[in-house]
Amino acid sequence: MSHEEKEESAILSKRFGMEIVLQQLKRGRSNHSLPDAVNFYKGVVTFGKKTKFRKIFAKNNWGSFWWRFNLGGFAEMCFLDPDHFDGRNDKLQYSGEEKLRGRLCWVYRVSPKVYSKGWRFEGIIWVLPGDLTIIRFEGAFRPLRRIDWPIPVEEYWFHFNSWRKEINPGVWVPDFTCTGMDVGKSNFLEPAFRARIRYSNEVGGTLIASSDNACGMEIVNLPGESNRGER
Repeated sequence: MSHEEKEESAILSKRFGMEIVLQQLKRGRSNHSLPDAVNFYKGVVTFGKKTKFRKIFAKNNWGSFWWRFNLGGFAEMCFLDPDHFDGRNDKLQYSGEEKLRGRLCWVYRVSPKVYSKGWRFEGIIWVLPGDLTIIRFEGAFRPLRRIDWPIPVEEYWFHFNSWRKEINPGVWVPDFTCTGMDVGKSNFLEPAFRARIRYSNEVGGTLIASSDNACGMEIVNLPGESNRGER
C-alpha cells in the first residue's frame, strides 16, 4: 500500500496529455449494445486537489440534457483511490495468481473497511510480487453520495478498468482506462456509453497506450494525423 502511495504521488507531480473517446450506445435486439455517435476530446490534465482538464480539441457528435460528463473525472480513473490507499481504511483478500502481459501477478480483492470515510476503491488489483507495483485495477469508487439537484439522485462513479505500463525499468505510468454504462443498466439520468481514456507521458508527446484496440474501440485520429506512437 505504501508503494502505491509513492506511485500515485509521482503521477500527481506530472502533467499528462490525454485523449478521451466517448461512444454513445443504443439499444439493439435483446438489449444488446450497438455503437453510435462518437465524441472525441484531446487535452492536458493537471492533477491535484481539484483536477483540471484543459481541452485542446473537441468534436461533439452527441450531447446531453439531464446530465453531463466530467472529463476530469475520467482522467482521475488512473488512480486506484481518490483518497489514501492504506490499511486503516482498506482491506485486501488474496485471490490467487494470474499472468498479465507475460508477468505473474498476485490478485487481490479490495474493499473498504466498515468505518472508513470518504470514497474508497472497491474491486480487484493485480500486483507484481517483486516490487509490489499495482499494474492494473478494476472496480469503482464507493459509496455513492446523494445529490438533490435538479431532482434527488445519487452521484455516480462509473465502473472502470485501468492499466499501467512500464516505460523504463521500475517506472510505471498510466496506459489506458476503459469505462462505460451498459444499455441494460442505463436510464435518462445515466446514459449508455463506452469510453476509452489514453494518456501521453508528456504534453503533446507520443501516446503511451500499448494497444491499437484498447477497450475494444477503434482508433480515432484527427484529420491529417497518422497513428503516431501507437504500437
